[in-house]
Amino acid sequence: MAKAFVLAIKGIALMWYTSVPKRTIFSLEQLREVLFSHFQGNYTSLVTIRDLFTVKQKEGESLKEFTQRFVWVKCQVKGLSDDTVIDSTRQGLRSGALASRLVRKPAKDVDELFTKMEEYSRAEEDELLRHADRSASETQSYRRGEEKASHGKEKEECPRETYQSISPGVVFLNGFDDVMTVSPRGSPSQRADISVTQ
Repeated sequence: MAKAFVLAIKGIALMWYTSVPKRTIFSLEQLREVLFSHFQGNYTSLVTIRDLFTVKQKEGESLKEFTQRFVWVKCQVKGLSDDTVIDSTRQGLRSGALASRLVRKPAKDVDELFTKMEEYSRAEEDELLRHADRSASETQSYRRGEEKASHGKEKEECPRETYQSISPGVVFLNGFDDVMTVSPRGSPSQRADISVTQ
């Protein structure tokens, strides 16, 4: 039996077995106990249908991320029917467009299910990109508005009493002995010629 055991094991288990000192294991029961104690932390439990039904889309998790987690668990469960995969997907999804669609019109098979999941995932990513672009544009517009407002504030911060209009086109600057003559050129939107007389 021990010779058959050596032929059956591979990889790291075989390396471990060949490194065990001779005449330290005397029975199959002792070999079993030593194997379990040495490799117990490396044992992964079998994934069941129940595990598939526990995969739920988390708050803020994208459809793409959920699909990747779901498929990873699905691939570990053996003998799944299409109906089981479709039901577990529908129950795992958060409320949204795809969940509503699967309730209204269930997928006929797993291929159709994953095709729909891919379509809705791409649409969700596109919407997120559009939202990010809109947010960036709004942020830039807001910043431009702040800059314009700050430039306007700088002009308004100049005390109003430092100048006084004497007559149209002539301005007297308080605190200075200068008089400015303003004569517009062309349309009002163009700059005016300003000359200062002392």
